[in-house]
Amino acid sequence: MYDVIRKHLGTRIAELGSGRGNLSKLLKQGANVLVTDNREAYLDELRMRWGHLPNVRVARLDLLEDGDYKILSDFKWTRLFV
Repeated sequence: MYDVIRKHLGTRIAELGSGRGNLSKLLKQGANVLVTDNREAYLDELRMRWGHLPNVRVARLDLLEDGDYKILSDFKWTRLFV
């Protein structure tokens, strides 16, 4: 899947529903990435794997909760590093 979408990606990527991070591990290379999920167990795993990286932000986002979408506008204006 990554090979198909790679040429369409920029340097700021929000992945909604990252799960355990199978695609995230590729997306985070050379980009500022917001990885999200609604399951705490997955978020904990993502934080352990990549929470220390300056170009990766891990956050809860439940697509059914209007208030959770604020994280996307916050990410839009956050300065990260590649």
